[in-house]
This record gives sequence, structure tokens and C-alpha cells, in this order.
Amino acid sequence: MGVGTELFSVMGELMLRSTRDLAIGRIVAKTNEFWHGTLRDLLRAARADHDLPSEIEPDGMAAVIVATLKGVYLVPGHSGPNGDLEKALRQLERVLGLTARRTQK
Repeated sequence: MGVGTELFSVMGELMLRSTRDLAIGRIVAKTNEFWHGTLRDLLRAARADHDLPSEIEPDGMAAVIVATLKGVYLVPGHSGPNGDLEKALRQLERVLGLTARRTQK
């Protein structure tokens, strides 16, 4: 088991345990708030710089990204059935306009 795999396993265990342990739950909640706030601010800046489609709402998209990434912790092997994780990440890239930008550069 590599370091990355171990990290995902530990994060998955923490996520599951956070529902039963109030102290861990508070830590996980603070982490989620930090991730959400950081992503929201990055998305706002990208939209202001016209690097993100104007129809993307930063707060809502930050919630979608955090939820998707948190799902990684709970999917064995980090790919899920039929590569669902990979599909979800590619879809996020398309929605955010990252796929088109990558191919233009």
C-alpha cells in the first residue's frame, strides 16, 4: 500500500468515524469548511479573470468539487464501478472549461 493509498484509507476512516465521534466530527467539519472556502475563493478569482465560465456559481461549484473529492475516500481503489470517479473528475473539468483550455495550450 503506497503513501497515497494509505492517505485515502485514513481519510476514509476519519470521514466514517466523524459521524460517531464528536471531536473528530468537528475537525472534519472545519476541514470541509476550509476546503470549501478555499475553492470558492479560487473559483471567484478565476471567474473574475474570465478563466471560468460566467454561469459557474463559485459557492455551489465549490460544494460540488468538495463532495466529489470526499467521495474518493469512500470508493475502494479510488475508481469505483466502471471508473465512476474518473468519469466524475472528467465531467468537472468539462463543466469548468478546463478540458478546452488544456487542449488550446
